Amino acid sequence: MNTPQNEDERQPIDLERAYRQIDEEAEAARKAQEREAEAKRKAYEAFERADAYEDEFVEQITHGMEKLVKTYQGELDAKLGGGVFPGLYIVGAESSLGKTAFCMQIADGLAAGGQDVLYFSFEMSRRDLIARSIARNTFLY
Repeated sequence: MNTPQNEDERQPIDLERAYRQIDEEAEAARKAQEREAEAKRKAYEAFERADAYEDEFVEQITHGMEKLVKTYQGELDAKLGGGVFPGLYIVGAESSLGKTAFCMQIADGLAAGGQDVLYFSFEMSRRDLIARSIARNTFLY
């Protein structure tokens, strides 16, 4: 490494260039601070939104408890705490376990209680489903 032997061999300092470098580094630091502040602001807003969603979710659940719909299946309603929540239910299991009978009983009970019911079956025709409901409700099985 070559080190200057005396002051005459040292390069003169370009003060303008040094000040520009200081200004550039200060500007880069200021921009980094702005980016950090923006990231913190966005994180805070995300937490606020999540908190609001949580509050809304808890509110829906606690008020949803009042909106239970009776299935008119006595023991089932008792086990479910009073009924079922309105919404979409998908029931699946192996064949011949009574899914259709179970769901049709609930659908018939809900309909008898004045609830709208939409029932889809990929295995039985509309005629077969109606025949089952009539047979069950008239005790012809």
